[in-house]
Amino acid sequence: MQATVYNRSNCNIFIELKMAPKSEKQGGKSKYSNKELSTLTKVLNENFHFDTPKGIINAKSKKTISITFKPQLRFDFDINLVCVARERMDKDV
Repeated sequence: MQATVYNRSNCNIFIELKMAPKSEKQGGKSKYSNKELSTLTKVLNENFHFDTPKGIINAKSKKTISITFKPQLRFDFDINLVCVARERMDKDV
Protein backbone atom coordinates (compact mmCIF):
# COMPACT_ATOMS: atom_id res chain seq x y z
CA MET A 1 0.00 0.00 0.00
CA GLN A 2 1.02 3.60 -0.24
CA ALA A 3 0.82 6.52 2.16
CA THR A 4 1.38 10.17 1.32
CA VAL A 5 3.06 12.46 3.85
CA TYR A 6 2.35 16.18 3.38
CA ASN A 7 4.52 19.02 4.63
CA ARG A 8 2.30 22.07 4.60
CA SER A 9 4.72 24.13 6.69
CA ASN A 10 7.19 26.78 5.52
CA CYS A 11 10.26 24.75 6.54
CA ASN A 12 11.81 21.46 5.50
CA ILE A 13 11.17 18.57 7.88
CA PHE A 14 12.96 15.33 8.64
CA ILE A 15 10.59 12.35 8.98
CA GLU A 16 10.84 8.79 10.23
CA LEU A 17 8.07 6.27 9.56
CA LYS A 18 7.45 3.16 11.62
CA MET A 19 4.72 0.76 12.60
CA ALA A 20 3.82 0.66 16.29
CA PRO A 21 1.38 -1.31 18.42
CA LYS A 22 -1.75 0.62 19.34
CA SER A 23 -1.11 2.19 22.71
CA GLU A 24 -4.41 1.42 24.35
CA LYS A 25 -4.22 1.94 28.08
CA GLN A 26 -5.99 0.02 30.79
CA GLY A 27 -6.38 1.83 34.09
CA GLY A 28 -3.87 4.52 33.10
CA LYS A 29 -1.18 1.94 32.29
CA SER A 30 -0.04 0.64 28.91
CA LYS A 31 -1.56 -2.75 28.19
CA TYR A 32 1.93 -4.01 27.22
CA SER A 33 4.97 -4.48 29.42
CA ASN A 34 8.32 -3.09 28.23
CA LYS A 35 9.41 -6.62 27.22
CA GLU A 36 6.18 -7.18 25.25
CA LEU A 37 6.59 -3.80 23.51
CA SER A 38 10.15 -4.72 22.57
CA THR A 39 9.02 -8.05 21.11
CA LEU A 40 6.11 -6.44 19.22
CA THR A 41 8.39 -3.76 17.79
CA LYS A 42 10.79 -6.44 16.55
CA VAL A 43 7.94 -8.41 14.92
CA LEU A 44 6.63 -5.25 13.24
CA ASN A 45 10.08 -4.33 11.91
CA GLU A 46 10.49 -7.82 10.45
CA ASN A 47 7.08 -7.82 8.73
CA PHE A 48 6.58 -4.24 7.49
CA HIS A 49 9.02 -2.57 5.10
CA PHE A 50 9.10 1.03 3.83
CA ASP A 51 10.79 2.05 0.58
CA THR A 52 11.80 5.29 2.35
CA PRO A 53 11.58 4.93 6.14
CA LYS A 54 13.49 8.18 6.79
CA GLY A 55 14.02 11.32 4.79
CA ILE A 56 13.50 15.01 4.25
CA ILE A 57 10.31 16.54 2.90
CA ASN A 58 10.74 20.03 1.58
CA ALA A 59 8.44 22.87 2.62
CA LYS A 60 5.06 22.92 0.88
CA SER A 61 5.55 19.48 -0.69
CA LYS A 62 4.58 15.84 -0.25
CA LYS A 63 6.17 12.41 -0.50
CA THR A 64 4.49 9.11 -1.32
CA ILE A 65 5.87 6.13 0.59
CA SER A 66 5.33 2.47 -0.32
CA ILE A 67 4.67 0.10 2.57
CA THR A 68 5.11 -3.64 2.03
CA PHE A 69 3.67 -6.25 4.40
CA LYS A 70 5.52 -9.59 4.24
CA PRO A 71 4.38 -11.68 7.20
CA GLN A 72 6.91 -14.17 8.56
CA LEU A 73 4.46 -15.69 11.06
CA ARG A 74 0.83 -15.67 12.08
CA PHE A 75 0.16 -12.71 14.27
CA ASP A 76 -2.77 -10.46 15.15
CA PHE A 77 -1.58 -7.03 13.99
CA ASP A 78 -3.39 -4.22 15.82
CA ILE A 79 -1.10 -1.35 14.89
CA ASN A 80 -0.71 2.28 13.85
CA LEU A 81 1.48 3.92 11.23
CA VAL A 82 3.55 6.53 13.08
CA CYS A 83 5.25 9.48 11.42
CA VAL A 84 7.75 11.34 13.58
CA ALA A 85 8.51 14.77 12.10
CA ARG A 86 11.19 17.21 13.22
CA GLU A 87 12.71 20.41 11.86
CA ARG A 88 16.17 18.88 11.84
CA MET A 89 17.74 15.46 11.77
CA ASP A 90 18.26 14.11 15.28
CA LYS A 91 20.00 10.97 16.53
CA ASP A 92 17.11 10.32 18.92
CA VAL A 93 14.28 10.33 16.34
